Amino acid sequence: MNLSMRLALLSLAWVMVGLGIAGIAPGARIMALRACRQLKRTSGPAGTVCDTLSLAKALHYAIERRAQIINLSLSGPRDRLLQSLVALALERRTAVVAAFDPALPSGGFPASQAGVVAVADESLRTVPRSVYRAPGRDVPTTQPGGKWSLVNGSSYAAAHVSGLLALVRERQDLTAEWQTLDARRNASLSQDEQKRSKKSEDADRARLAPIQ
Repeated sequence: MNLSMRLALLSLAWVMVGLGIAGIAPGARIMALRACRQLKRTSGPAGTVCDTLSLAKALHYAIERRAQIINLSLSGPRDRLLQSLVALALERRTAVVAAFDPALPSGGFPASQAGVVAVADESLRTVPRSVYRAPGRDVPTTQPGGKWSLVNGSSYAAAHVSGLLALVRERQDLTAEWQTLDARRNASLSQDEQKRSKKSEDADRARLAPIQ
């Protein structure tokens, strides 16, 4: 299972032994885009490589399809094309979450870009006050074959926050829907009251007509 899929699943759910999936944001829908590729393993864990073109394609796809939250659990040097795409996503009110890398200046890109929600493993000793902290040690996640394992790092902390934002967006959508329904109900009641008031006025005129 590649890193992007594990992060996507973690954003939506915790793995509970004997229970299956108990979610962080189980009602959210995943748009899993493979923006990086894994290198062939020679010895030790397989590495992951990302490039500007593959990331740009994935970002563009997500933006055009109106993804509400984009999780970028990666870090590197600034890139003008990717910076423009992240800015476009933010302009369209898409939340962009990125992993903070303490080994890079300002936490690396895209975490350092204004408007991006930067997230670090809560076990890190010092991070800027603008960076959010989330669990990033011994985090349970899924593995092929119906298995699970523990993973570490700010990438997984960022996935937690992406799941939390999905819950917030879900609640906001429900609140907005209830407000719309309530407004329509109040408008309907107001119209009914106006009709009853007009009928009452017409009846009063009818009763007063013989006297006039």
